[in-house]
Amino acid sequence: MITLDHEGESSCFFKKACAVGEDRFRFLESGWAAGGNVIACTQPRRIAATSVASRVAAEVGTILGDEVGYIIRFEDVSNKDRTRILYMTDGMLFRETLIDPLLSRYSVIMVRVFVHNPLILTYMI
Repeated sequence: MITLDHEGESSCFFKKACAVGEDRFRFLESGWAAGGNVIACTQPRRIAATSVASRVAAEVGTILGDEVGYIIRFEDVSNKDRTRILYMTDGMLFRETLIDPLLSRYSVIMVRVFVHNPLILTYMI
């Protein structure tokens, strides 16, 4: 399943990230991350991926890198066996398609779509 989160030019990043974090909890509680599957959440920038992952890990009540982690260029703070919610930049999701074109590891991929860069969705599809 791929879900799209559209962010308009006037929306606040932190307000939007908090609201979308609730969707990830619903997916986790509904069993979308069972059986070794992962919920992937893209963020446009590295600082966004790391900061939102830290906040969500605190809300879940786990340490960063355990159930909630992130992957950015040159840095992987996740556990291949235990991480269920994984934040990453759009570029890292593209890199994952080189390894596994079907992205079979992921049960849900939440793509953050920005008005500033509409082509990213075209490349993903």
